[in-house]
Amino acid sequence: MLENIIKFIGSSAVLLGFIAWLIRKLTEQILSRDIENYKNNLKILAIEHQITYKSLHERRAIVISEIYSLMVCAIHAVEKFVSPLVNYESKIKLYPNTMEQILEFFNYFDRNRIFLSKSLCVIIEEAKNELKKPTNDLYNNAQLSKYNKDDLNIWEESWEKVKNKKIPSVRFKLEEEFRMLLGVEDKDIS
Repeated sequence: MLENIIKFIGSSAVLLGFIAWLIRKLTEQILSRDIENYKNNLKILAIEHQITYKSLHERRAIVISEIYSLMVCAIHAVEKFVSPLVNYESKIKLYPNTMEQILEFFNYFDRNRIFLSKSLCVIIEEAKNELKKPTNDLYNNAQLSKYNKDDLNIWEESWEKVKNKKIPSVRFKLEEEFRMLLGVEDKDIS
């Protein structure tokens, strides 16, 4: 009888050991499969994130490029308009095109400012005023008066406002940000 009890306990222990081993292997296999699925899901999420980031990065590069291009066109139009070399009658004719260039730049900037840093937006806002004010001042003066000596002073003041450091600094800041975005670095040529 003792022998039967020992056989029963021994066979039960072997059976329990086998069942425990089987449960452990099944659990490992299920967990392994779950871990692989989790890894695959993480890879998919990483790829989706990378695609989204790349897309936003490309969009930002396009926006900066377009803002820069529109700003340069607006600067050239304003410079031509306020230039002391342009005669009185031509200024009146140039005004609509100049304002159109300025407004096109401003409108595009306002629609896409989310792609730019806050500090850059502040600088561009200042540039906006630096472009618009002398243009309007000169146009309003030209509308109100016929040519006289005071017009030369107003033309010179307008020209100085456009040629001040704010416009070139905005231009430089946009160029710097665009180069940084593209990963372009200036190499020392010396």
